[in-house]
Amino acid sequence: MKVVLWFLMMFMPLMANASSVNEEQLFHRLDSYIAQRSKFTQRKEAKLLRLKKQLYMTSDKRNQLRLYNQIYREYYTYRYDSAMTYAKKGYELAVQLQDDYFINLNKINRAAVLSTGGFYSQAEDLMLAMDVEKMSPKLL
Repeated sequence: MKVVLWFLMMFMPLMANASSVNEEQLFHRLDSYIAQRSKFTQRKEAKLLRLKKQLYMTSDKRNQLRLYNQIYREYYTYRYDSAMTYAKKGYELAVQLQDDYFINLNKINRAAVLSTGGFYSQAEDLMLAMDVEKMSPKLL
């Protein structure tokens, strides 16, 4: 949610110059989004609850990996610590299953969370430790 607001604040002046919408209309639109914050939060929480229910109802480890990643993506712009928790859980399960694709994906996810949180050197260390020769082209 914070990322969305930051994005709107940073690019509103550019959008105002690029279109015929005036600044007052843009601020009104932003105010309406802020007023709907609780609605957006409820939607996000409902989606997370649904994904977590799916996660705990499945015994298929490959499906659990996919769900860990979906939950991580939902949390990424919403809650830093929860995003990191699900990236770590996904990594641990991927290591257990020896799934190179999800091992690398979760390393990338963890590095993204660290860099978003300002831990640039730790994120860089994670990325530099990855073997790009063995990495899936999709992840590159």
